[in-house]
Amino acid sequence: MTQPSVSAASASAGASIGVAPIPFKQEAPLAASPLGGGAVLVLLVSLLVIGVVLYLRRRLNLAPAAAAGAPRLLRVLERQPLGPRAVLLVVEFDGERLLLAHTEHGVTRLAQGKEAP
Repeated sequence: MTQPSVSAASASAGASIGVAPIPFKQEAPLAASPLGGGAVLVLLVSLLVIGVVLYLRRRLNLAPAAAAGAPRLLRVLERQPLGPRAVLLVVEFDGERLLLAHTEHGVTRLAQGKEAP
């Protein structure tokens, strides 16, 4: 008297029931856009924002002073590096020349003189 094993019994039961695969929903494939739908939208919005900024800049006269043709108030006449983090500058401001030292700790006025004729 032999009894069939449990695994053999379950395998034969599964074959007789006929296990069907679980169905799932398949979405229809999207049509491939040559430019990409999102990319075109981002490009159009970017161009619109750039146009609005340029319009407001002209309308409110927000152009930089140098671009508007205004005379410059400050000119760097000469620049001499003294090391990796130190610079000596000759700057012209309000008709006077200033000798400035610029380091990582700040800017110091070393000398002041009149503009050369």
